[in-house]
Amino acid sequence: MNTELMNHKIAEAFTGKPSRKEAEKAVATLLMWAGDDPAREGLKDTPKRVVDAYLEMFSGYAYDPKVILGKTFANVDNYNEIVLLKDIAFESCCEHHILPVIGVAHIAYVSKDRLVGLSKLSISYCVCFKFLATPLSILGNTPAVPASFN
Repeated sequence: MNTELMNHKIAEAFTGKPSRKEAEKAVATLLMWAGDDPAREGLKDTPKRVVDAYLEMFSGYAYDPKVILGKTFANVDNYNEIVLLKDIAFESCCEHHILPVIGVAHIAYVSKDRLVGLSKLSISYCVCFKFLATPLSILGNTPAVPASFN
């Protein structure tokens, strides 16, 4: 994971979060429900791998985009044009089926008194799409940032 992003980690917002062991047990239960044996050779490490994947897929819950974007620079040159990052590949996850939503994002803003560094914009985009989301919230340019961040 990006070292700069790790510096912006926040405390867990959801206190009912199960332990890693409980999450791995839930994955094993789903494998059994599907009709397979989670103890067989090919599946015995699958619960661990799925939980690792989920940690990455939903890593946005651990970061506050307001903190990431909080470091700005004075606009000493009075730059007043659009600042634009184009064609940034993103991955999110549908909250209805927990399936991937893959696309391309564009981030733009018009500067005034302060400027945000390009690295902060790209990091904030990473955070904003690492949540469960609806395709409409993504298409509507509204990342599914939890209400606690608004």
